[in-house]
Amino acid sequence: TRCLSDWSSDVCSSDLKKNIMVEMNYKEIWYRFCSYVLKSKKESELLSTKEYMFRDSIVEYFNIELGWDRQCIETEYVVHSGCADKKCDIMIHDDFNKKEELFLIECKRPNNKQSLRNRKQLDSYIATTRICIGIYIGEYIELFYDERSDKALALPVFRVDYNPTNNPNGEKFVELFHKKNFNKEDRKSVV
Repeated sequence: TRCLSDWSSDVCSSDLKKNIMVEMNYKEIWYRFCSYVLKSKKESELLSTKEYMFRDSIVEYFNIELGWDRQCIETEYVVHSGCADKKCDIMIHDDFNKKEELFLIECKRPNNKQSLRNRKQLDSYIATTRICIGIYIGEYIELFYDERSDKALALPVFRVDYNPTNNPNGEKFVELFHKKNFNKEDRKSVV
């Protein structure tokens, strides 16, 4: 797992270490995330970085930067699918009791190129869990929405490239998925 200092050395304050949320603007949060992902992309091109290391840093980002309590974030979430269970990378729950699944995230290394197989994998998790919201995080971030009445794939509705500055979509992503703003029903407005 990466240290918080990998996100940005200026974020390491005693308030964050005490797990106290510091008010930040969306532009700053997006900038730190992009800087980290771009750094990870360079590293994974040089080293054979494991996918789980990137996933764990995404968990850290959702916890520290987007305000989701670590107990609401579950990795390697078991998705029961017929006789074979599958595991999605990250499931975000509503609270500590994990009563409601809010959205799931499928992580690939930042130098991955999304394939139809990746899409089908994410779609399978969305369909099986009956969660309407799935996020692909790889060479870009893509939000998928599904309120299916047929067998088609979930629809890609929002895409964000890793451009740290002047990126309204990046800032919108932070705003939509920040814990203090998140409302599952409001996500439908993105479509």
